[in-house]
Amino acid sequence: MGNCVGGFKRGRRIIPWKRNKPMVICFIGLEGAGKTTIVKALQGEDLHTVHSTVGFSRAEFEVKGYRLTAYDLGGNERIRDIWKNYYAEVFAVVYVLNAAGESQMEQNKEYLQEYQQFPELQGKPLLILLNKKDLPDAIDEMQFSDECGLHKMAKKIGAGIRVESVCAVQGTGPMIDPCILDAFDWLIDQVLSKYDDIEKGVATALVKLKERQSQERLERQHRLAAIAAVRQADTLDPDASARATSFSETVDEKTETDDNKIPANGTLAEAANEIAKNEAGVYEPEPVSRIQRILQHRKRTKIAPEPAPPDETNSIRMTDLMANDESGRTDKIVEPQELRIENLEATSDNISVNIRQPSIHEWEEIRSI
Repeated sequence: MGNCVGGFKRGRRIIPWKRNKPMVICFIGLEGAGKTTIVKALQGEDLHTVHSTVGFSRAEFEVKGYRLTAYDLGGNERIRDIWKNYYAEVFAVVYVLNAAGESQMEQNKEYLQEYQQFPELQGKPLLILLNKKDLPDAIDEMQFSDECGLHKMAKKIGAGIRVESVCAVQGTGPMIDPCILDAFDWLIDQVLSKYDDIEKGVATALVKLKERQSQERLERQHRLAAIAAVRQADTLDPDASARATSFSETVDEKTETDDNKIPANGTLAEAANEIAKNEAGVYEPEPVSRIQRILQHRKRTKIAPEPAPPDETNSIRMTDLMANDESGRTDKIVEPQELRIENLEATSDNISVNIRQPSIHEWEEIRSI
């Protein structure tokens, strides 16, 4: 007989009106523990057709006249995250482990500690099957119960816990291990004794599960929309793409969104796209008036600078070129036909000279010489 923790074995009470009540349970445990083999044995099927469960499978079988629906959940490390999605609708849990698998014992202990943290499992009985008891070095029920602290665990979850050593490969139908039937007989009795309370808990947990799944689905859509915004921003500006990527990672952390940054009636894709465009400078705010548009246009248009006024320092007067003697008189005769030369510009290819007629004042000055 197994070790009962927080619950006790009672004689079967036949309750006809409860025989048709739905009773859903789930099988969990690490990979290779023997979950599917036990389910096949309870169904009376051939054990040679058992394969490792990928994902989950649904099975139905009868024990002592009661119809049970069981979810056989795969034990692969990548699949264990889906276990919590089934805790809401089950009335009891069956945890199967390899009693001779010393290398996995620490993982089993760690998960049983995590098991206590799920509110959906409060008040639901737990059946622990130590499979492969026929192998040497298989741990017994009392030792496992003490090492895992199951007495404290039973008080914390508010339900009975039973540990039973079994051998799943012993046979099916009439050849099935009697310890398996005895363990499920206890499990059904525990569920029936608190069926109404468990059923209410299941209904409440299912409502919360649907709300959580709806929220997770929305967050997943937001993450996909953010990824799409990142790809679109990547074509605009690499820096804007990096900022949009950081924005999508913030959404993936499931933090509360800032109402001032994300519009209440819009989608996260639109918000991410707007942020990326604004930071990349893809467009400018629309001008408020026609005058502002004209000013912006004139700023963008390159206007040739106006020509600078002639520099008087570059002008050369004829009087500056004449040599004066000691008496102040010139030793050269300047004919009136000579003109003022200014802005003499010489290059390697040509020489350009700007010539203009002297003014009346300049003519008088020349005549007086």
